[in-house]
Amino acid sequence: MKLSGECAEDMSAAVNGLRAFILRTLHGTDFVRDVVMVAGGTALSQGLAVLISPVLTRLYTPEDFGVLGVYTSIFAILTAVASLCYAQAIPLPKADEAAANLLALSLVIVLAMSFLAGLGVWFGSERIVLWTNTPALKPYLWLLPLGMLGAGGYQVLSYWIARKQRFAVLSYAKSARALVLAGIQVALGMFQLRPIGLIVGHVASQFSGVISLLRHSHLLEHEIVPEQWPVLARTYENFPLFTVWTSLINVIGIQAPILLFAKYFTLDTAGFFSQTVRVLGLPASLIGQAVAQVFYPKVAREEAEAVATGRLVDQVATSLFVLSFLAFSVVALHGVDLFAWAFGDRWRVAGLYAQYLAPCFMISFVSSPLSSFALVKGKQRDNFIYGLLLTASRLGAIGLGNWLASVDVSVISFSLVNVLFYLAYIAWILHLSGSSLIVWLREIRVFIVGGILLLIVLFAIKPLLTSMVSLIFSVSSLGLFGLWFWLRSRRSVVDE
Repeated sequence: MKLSGECAEDMSAAVNGLRAFILRTLHGTDFVRDVVMVAGGTALSQGLAVLISPVLTRLYTPEDFGVLGVYTSIFAILTAVASLCYAQAIPLPKADEAAANLLALSLVIVLAMSFLAGLGVWFGSERIVLWTNTPALKPYLWLLPLGMLGAGGYQVLSYWIARKQRFAVLSYAKSARALVLAGIQVALGMFQLRPIGLIVGHVASQFSGVISLLRHSHLLEHEIVPEQWPVLARTYENFPLFTVWTSLINVIGIQAPILLFAKYFTLDTAGFFSQTVRVLGLPASLIGQAVAQVFYPKVAREEAEAVATGRLVDQVATSLFVLSFLAFSVVALHGVDLFAWAFGDRWRVAGLYAQYLAPCFMISFVSSPLSSFALVKGKQRDNFIYGLLLTASRLGAIGLGNWLASVDVSVISFSLVNVLFYLAYIAWILHLSGSSLIVWLREIRVFIVGGILLLIVLFAIKPLLTSMVSLIFSVSSLGLFGLWFWLRSRRSVVDE
């Protein structure tokens, strides 16, 4: 438990540092205030996730996490189509009445899609466990449509709450979900209810979030008129026609590797990869999702009012890149040791995967929050094509590793493909905003060159130091470098 306490202290310090950096970088705007509000709840939820991870990895085995990984992969794919992406259109109508009816339509669709998922599980459970090579999952497949219903409802209500700019409510809901998830998974794990404890906690957390958002949605203040639903469905038909396929393909591209690792290699391997992705995804959940939830309605309003959005996109991209570079550089340098210290020595393989995947998550941390700008510009069809190409490339990377009978090749190829596609996507978003990749890179060229040189030095001296000394030196050096760049940026702004 001492290790858990240290993780909690480190997480708290990291959260405070990240929050302060964003505040200072964007100079106290309302945008930052809202991001910090959402990130506060996310910080608590992800801080709790970090706190209990060393406990869970000792209560559950890699095989248990493999079962959870396959379950959550199928769950994520189903949830991507839960509302046919009509939920993402909720921030767009000018009138709240139209948005409220769009919300009601989305909830009805979620209910219908969950029912269809239930039928699929009922008639197709044998095929599912056979294709994924996870017989241990069969007793728990009935939880999939139930989890889909909770997650779909939470997704729909989240867009409504973001539209109303009640970001404190989002923060509270995230915290409630985290508490329920942690409490149930730890409690059932202590009673040796494996792996069902992991899955039940996941499902229960979805419904706790729905309850939290419903209490503050004030939906009864708006008249729900089902006769308006066909009109709204046609008005925002691009979302089910294009965005839903984009979302589905993107999710498949993210989740399919876990399924393929279970199918092509072992359930242990799927567990290691799943845990790696979950841990490396924490910064994206902590900051990236908060930025996305605030960025989307804000940039939608500015676009509707014909306000130039290029500067906002540049600022958000720069802040996210600086944060991601500092965080994931530590992972790239010390992933194996970090995972072994935090989760136990048997998780060193997951730490190696983390080092391979660090560049991928670094760039994804920037591109993901910016992706909503494509929706604002009505580029659903282009998003779909991009997602299709990315997913095909990801699956091809995993297939290459299977062909060569090498898990390492699969993971490295997966990471490289993602880096290339995410960079191309950032360039496209910047172009849509009126900026360009060249202009943005020119603005941060000092940081990029300095960061690369610092990484070369840290890699070179790592073998000369003990693991702990090397980690402390790396964190300190990267922290001072980030502080220097922030001070330099502040002076540039004052000079302007």
